Formats: sequence, structure tokens, C-alpha cells
Amino acid sequence: MPYTIRVAIDLDLPKLMTIAKDYINEAGRWNGLDFDEKKTMRYIMLAITDRSHNIFIAHDDETREIVGFFWGCITGQVWSNDPIGQEMFMYVTKKARNKSIGKNLIQSFIKWCEVSGCKSIHCGAHSGIDNDKPAVSMYKSLGFKVGGYNFNLKL
Repeated sequence: MPYTIRVAIDLDLPKLMTIAKDYINEAGRWNGLDFDEKKTMRYIMLAITDRSHNIFIAHDDETREIVGFFWGCITGQVWSNDPIGQEMFMYVTKKARNKSIGKNLIQSFIKWCEVSGCKSIHCGAHSGIDNDKPAVSMYKSLGFKVGGYNFNLKL
């Protein structure tokens, strides 16, 4: 499948909403939480318009369908003024997996962080999709090191 990676724009909002729902439906970590469409749209538009956020999308060149996204931001720690890159969410649709799309989305984020002067990048594998094994493997293949654990307690 030929695909292109680019930064999302406001015209991508309807397609991003569709793939966001796909992510929520597949990511076991979020089961039991409601999906507020209006809130989701507001946050996606914030990420598109706020210079400290970027949503990188992969779209199928033939169908123009979004088949993956990486939402990241540049932030910092409370004790430092040094910028760091922070992953918010990443998702690749089932039919588009194993085509290096996730890896290329992350590499786009890494380049943006480098140009933006980030000192480090923090990403995670915490969706619960396929027990996070493919994501962990992909991050390690890009040189990321394990830097902790994510915990989840359902109430």
C-alpha cells in the first residue's frame, strides 16, 4: 500500500474522528470510558492549531483514507526549561500494520523534535493492543530504551 505521511490540518478533522473511534474501540485500556465527540474534536483542533503539538498522519495514496496517526507534543518537566517530546497517542489501523507506517510516523515525530531543540523524547506502549508487544519492539528498533512502566487501575 503506497502511503504518505504529513502533518494534519483542519480539513482532516472528520477522518481523524473516525480513526480516533477505531483506536478507542481497539485499545483495551480505554474500555468502560465514554467517548465524548465534542471534546475529542476540540482537542484535535487544539493539536492542529497549537505549535507545541503535531498530529502526523499516514494516508493511503489511493483511497486518501487515514491509516495511522501519531499525536505528539513538545513539553517539559516541572524542574527544567529543557524541551522534551512527548507522545500522546499513536495508532495504525489493522489493515495497514506491518508496513512500517508506525515506524515512519515516529521518525517524523523524532525529526520534528530534533528541529524543535528537544533534549529527549518520551513515548509509551500503553494501548493494550496486542499486549503492546509490536509497539515495544518498534520503539526498541528505533533506539528507545525502557524508561519505566505504565500502570492502570480501573475503578
